[in-house]
Amino acid sequence: MTAAERTFGPLGAALQAGVFIVLATHPDLRAEDDLLEAAEAALDDGVDPADPRVDELAAKRFAHHKALMQAIDEAGLDEAEEELFDAYDADLKGEEDTQMTVCEAVTKMPYDFSPARMRCMELTAELIAQDAQEDTSLGRGPS
Repeated sequence: MTAAERTFGPLGAALQAGVFIVLATHPDLRAEDDLLEAAEAALDDGVDPADPRVDELAAKRFAHHKALMQAIDEAGLDEAEEELFDAYDADLKGEEDTQMTVCEAVTKMPYDFSPARMRCMELTAELIAQDAQEDTSLGRGPS
């Protein structure tokens, strides 16, 4: 079992693999991901979580996430992910869900991130959740 499977479960690991496939096959997205990672790493303990750079970086990470999701859709990986979700949902019917969500699992990881970097991650997650909610309310489904 991989570290991703242990942390996120088989479904989360499969979804993460889709991102890795897209990053490996789209050098421009990979380069942007590397730049964002470096910028996030620069959010050290000397950066106030309320610093405007945190919000800017969260917006950039969100835009990158949207580009990744579009590339996943264009590659047809989203259809395979839907099948995984359907199988996962079928397994959960009638059972109490005792698993943590991916977001809960990530927050429990022993990262040594500064408060500013954690805030950037939180803002990015909020933007992604808000976007997913808007897509659902418009009948577009997950992006």
